[in-house]
Amino acid sequence: MSNNNLKIGIAGLGLIGGSIYKTLYAHGFKNLYCLTSNENTLKDIVSDGFHASDKTDVLIDCDLIFICSPISQTVNMIKKCFEINKDAIYVDVASLKKNILSEIENGMPDCKFIGSHPMAGTENSGFDASFAGLFEDATWVITPSRNVENEDIIFLIDIISNLGANVVELNADEHDKAVALISHTPMLLSQALMSSALDNDVALSLALCGFRDMTRLSMSNKIMAKDMLNLNRDNIKESLQLIIDRAQKLLNSDYFDENIDKIIETRKNLYTELGKNNYNN
Repeated sequence: MSNNNLKIGIAGLGLIGGSIYKTLYAHGFKNLYCLTSNENTLKDIVSDGFHASDKTDVLIDCDLIFICSPISQTVNMIKKCFEINKDAIYVDVASLKKNILSEIENGMPDCKFIGSHPMAGTENSGFDASFAGLFEDATWVITPSRNVENEDIIFLIDIISNLGANVVELNADEHDKAVALISHTPMLLSQALMSSALDNDVALSLALCGFRDMTRLSMSNKIMAKDMLNLNRDNIKESLQLIIDRAQKLLNSDYFDENIDKIIETRKNLYTELGKNNYNN
């Protein structure tokens, strides 16, 4: 199916949903259908010549629908959309996969659902913070449900490729443990560090680039942050304990001397000059 005929729906136009919309628009997709309750966003979409509404009916004829709701609202949004469109492929973008995948597989066996998580984002939120290049060269994890066929997965991979990202298929458990270590726990530590300095005026007056970089994630969308901490709590606790154990070991001079070169070298080579992941490349 060509870009001109394919009908893609986007439910939720925050940073991720907005960036999906803007990227597809930039790549010439002609039939975009958007669900949002934000009046200013509705006006922007309509002014671009596309369909937008605060009613789910706008998605009734879509071939594929991206569900870009907060994690805790994702399943309910899929259910609402599925009531009016039972033929579409449904794709979420939540940073947690196991619970959502289980609920859809067990509670909605007729729903063609592919779990997904674009490994891209910023500390900013909302449609105004979204932009067309957000997914360029990013990793986009998919965790297909047992409700889809291989051709559905290939169909989605083609669309994600148009968004500029590289698809990696993972087990949901494997995904949730990994993001706890490299995303959710760093956010928690960033918030904890900022919280620890709130009442120290001297420290805050001296804080420069190191503190700035370490506390950037403390500005993450608070709804998303709360969902992450509540819904991935066990994996975050495990990751946090691992970090504490390694920090305590690094206080030992012998362990520090034996490991610091590998730490520095691995981190130095982990990203490209543009900030993209370069591991194993």
